[in-house]
Amino acid sequence: MTENTAQSFGSGSFHGEVNRSSAPRDVAGGGQPRVKSHDAGKAPFATPQHAKVPRLSRTKKSLIGIIGLAQLGLATAAGIDLARRDPKRIHGPKAFWYAVLPLNWIGPIAYFMSGRKLGRK
Repeated sequence: MTENTAQSFGSGSFHGEVNRSSAPRDVAGGGQPRVKSHDAGKAPFATPQHAKVPRLSRTKKSLIGIIGLAQLGLATAAGIDLARRDPKRIHGPKAFWYAVLPLNWIGPIAYFMSGRKLGRK
């Protein structure tokens, strides 16, 4: 155990207390100890303050939601069509197309474009 840690344990109030004797001092801030972001209650693996994560606007969030619903609707329609369609009217085995459908946009579009045999029953 280091000397600073032993002093903190000995004081009886270790939780959240900064050992003022070893903390770096901020000269412009009136000599107050600087507290790093991970010392201020954040996890040590938190995003650094210089790497700000951009926030999405309400419009962009709505657009992403609409696109996601469209993708989910397309995949659902392809799955329902595949389940109801006779295996003789499908190019390839049904198991293959069920494996392809979860692929974003590509799977359902590929099924509708080339997986179905079009024509009369």
